[in-house]
Amino acid sequence: MNVKFVWQSLTELRLWFLALLLLIAAGATQVSVLVGLGVVLLVVVSPSYLEFFRVRIGPARSYHQAVRLVRKARCQEAVELASRYTNRRQRDVQGWEARALAVFGLGRLEEALGFADHAVSLKRRWQGLMIRGLILRYLACPDAALEDFESSYRIRAHPYTKMLMGGAFASLRRMDTAVKILQRSTRSVRLSLTFLGLAGCYRLMRDNYRAVKAYEQAAGRARREVSSGAPCASILAYSLAQLSKNAEAEDAANAALKRNDRDTMALSTQALLSVRRGDLDAVESTIRRTLLISPQAAVGVLCDPQSRNY
Repeated sequence: MNVKFVWQSLTELRLWFLALLLLIAAGATQVSVLVGLGVVLLVVVSPSYLEFFRVRIGPARSYHQAVRLVRKARCQEAVELASRYTNRRQRDVQGWEARALAVFGLGRLEEALGFADHAVSLKRRWQGLMIRGLILRYLACPDAALEDFESSYRIRAHPYTKMLMGGAFASLRRMDTAVKILQRSTRSVRLSLTFLGLAGCYRLMRDNYRAVKAYEQAAGRARREVSSGAPCASILAYSLAQLSKNAEAEDAANAALKRNDRDTMALSTQALLSVRRGDLDAVESTIRRTLLISPQAAVGVLCDPQSRNY
């Protein structure tokens, strides 16, 4: 059960009853100030309830279902649902954003980029620009990705977008800026992905002590996220691999690939573990498979110091 949602709903329900009581009291006493307060409370509270019904029974129901499926890493189902939705509502920018994100989750990056481009062409929303930037980063276009992240952040200063900007700066090897952004992001976006990005920066800067600490934080948070149902097994796998916990990393990578066989982080983890075992045939096979999905991920494996002898 989502405790936060329940508490928020009860709080809003109390406010709604308070607004109605104020209006009743205003009618009985003819005090205009009470009328004003009651109306303000109704205006503030009502949209959240209208959204509740719109999500469940309105025409946007399929879109919201697709978004929930993406969050659960059930991307194939999300693609089918978002496709049906955009076929019916071809000018709905949110539907195209959801479709782009779902296809991206399947590792079909070029196709996802096409949907993201279409969403941005319909309307330059911060969500669409952020999604397109994310896809561009995986397509090894960090300059274009950073431009989209910055445009998204100018529309709405969302902390998740700022965290992604830090990753883009790291891809451009602008490490001081990347570390500064990611350190701040660990206070606002306390996700395993944030700590993983920070650990990668420290590693490239050869600050091994801080890199290990950040990988430990990433692994700890990823464990909690996985236990709550979030699709973060690949982050857990990669963090554990960098901490030389090979058996646990192998199990987590296998779990991630069972859920999504195009998960490039899980494939990269398997490649690194194969390097350590000296199984060069498995390394080559995994890198070829990764290359078909994301050139950046494949290059990242080849450039990893542990792959130096490959």
